[in-house]
Amino acid sequence: MAEHIPQRERFLGEINRMLNKNHGRLAMVTWCKKDGVLDFDEEIALYYISEWYNLPRWVSMERWASLGPQCGFEPTTPQDWSKGIRPLQFWGDILKTSLEPKNIIGLVQIGDSGVKAGAAAALMGYGFLKDFIKFGAMRMDVRST
Repeated sequence: MAEHIPQRERFLGEINRMLNKNHGRLAMVTWCKKDGVLDFDEEIALYYISEWYNLPRWVSMERWASLGPQCGFEPTTPQDWSKGIRPLQFWGDILKTSLEPKNIIGLVQIGDSGVKAGAAAALMGYGFLKDFIKFGAMRMDVRST
């Protein structure tokens, strides 16, 4: 769910504050972009996914990990779990289900936001296949004081 958080530093700082009482640990998984420079088509795909899903700007798992120490966590190494999940089946099932005759009326009723959500799901699949959308995981331990 972390891809939905626009104020990432504030989010991690607040999680750290809550966990610090018990010397806790944050386990996090999130959709993210690959590290490094993206091609033009990759940037465009992420732009429209963000617009149509109302998401903040995408960041890499490495960026998430770099925020941890700034927010009171020990340094961490993110893990790429992309190969262990099957999102294409999930997104494909969503698209297939939304196009069933009994659901078409609902799509028409919700208007262009439903069409945009379907298009965003297709772009997510494209990004996952092209390997610029990742499913990242990491563990952040509260820094000992």
